[in-house]
Amino acid sequence: MKKLLAWALVALACPLTAGAVSVDYSTAVGLTFRDCIDLGDTGCDDVSSLVQRNYDATPPNTSSAATASLANYGSSAALASFSILRAEATSLAGKRLNANAIAVQKYTYVGAEPTQRTFQGTLTYSQTLTGVYPDFVGTGVTAVLDVFTLPGGAAATIDVGDTAESNFNALFSVYALPGYTDLLDPNSTSYFFIDPSPNVANGTGTASATVALNPGDTIWVSALLQTPAVNGGTVNAFDTFTAGWDNAADLIPASLAAVPEPTTIALMAVGLAGLGVARRRRRV
Repeated sequence: MKKLLAWALVALACPLTAGAVSVDYSTAVGLTFRDCIDLGDTGCDDVSSLVQRNYDATPPNTSSAATASLANYGSSAALASFSILRAEATSLAGKRLNANAIAVQKYTYVGAEPTQRTFQGTLTYSQTLTGVYPDFVGTGVTAVLDVFTLPGGAAATIDVGDTAESNFNALFSVYALPGYTDLLDPNSTSYFFIDPSPNVANGTGTASATVALNPGDTIWVSALLQTPAVNGGTVNAFDTFTAGWDNAADLIPASLAAVPEPTTIALMAVGLAGLGVARRRRRV
């Protein structure tokens, strides 16, 4: 039900991919600017259609980044690669901004025996929120992991179009792809982390997705980081969301491309290749 609601919201906000480029890995960032609609309850009971949107990058790509500001609205930034996701947004009163960072990667398990593996992420962030708003407006940091399969096994690809916007839309809504099969426990909540706390100076959070694998299985991993800032709020997760397998042995990623990152990233383990998107997400 949560997944269907999320899809309905993003479908209203974004057109579907144009259908020009197929990928087995990609990253995307999207920054959105909206007006709050005040119906007398929270000060931001709903949001307007998009006033401004910024996307990067044309697929397929191993890293994406965007920074934008709009007078009387605020500013936001996001970065996505196969080793890290970052996002931050600061909104002015009566406005709603959201920074979204996504990465998706396909893996093939070449081990000889069935196994169980966990893809897990750690998030650090800070935020100052100005109130409690409806779920579909959303405020506070959100991080989500997903593991799934698509028809075609090792030959499967995702059609992401040929623009930065269509790439973002396709990766954001992978759960709406034909034949998408979720591999996560439907009763689990460990795959996402959401914090609506009003004032967080040095917050940390975790998300994890555990799956059973058989020899020859091909799976997809996706991760999403969102920082919706509403009505004068600030959400800063530029301190990073990093993730990787608890045991990456015999898991072959579709892309092993090395992406230059800031100095802090050089200290991370090699097993961080492969981030992506998930089921519970805020409106973009």
